[in-house]
Amino acid sequence: MDLVKIGEFIAKLRKEAGLTQEQFGEKVGVTNKTVSRWETGTYLPPADVLLEMSKLFSVSINEILSGKSLS
Repeated sequence: MDLVKIGEFIAKLRKEAGLTQEQFGEKVGVTNKTVSRWETGTYLPPADVLLEMSKLFSVSINEILSGKSLS
């Protein structure tokens, strides 16, 4: 699993949704610093947050974990 690639994909999805790191963090229940750590590949979001992100961005968890759209 490439955490940097996953982080870049999360950042891309967030920006396409027109959300700041702070707004995105509020929607999934974390701070903007935590979002930043995900987007830089320092940490992987926990399973419950991956599920929320999947719903929020209308992508599968597999897509998030692969770091790209799987269509």
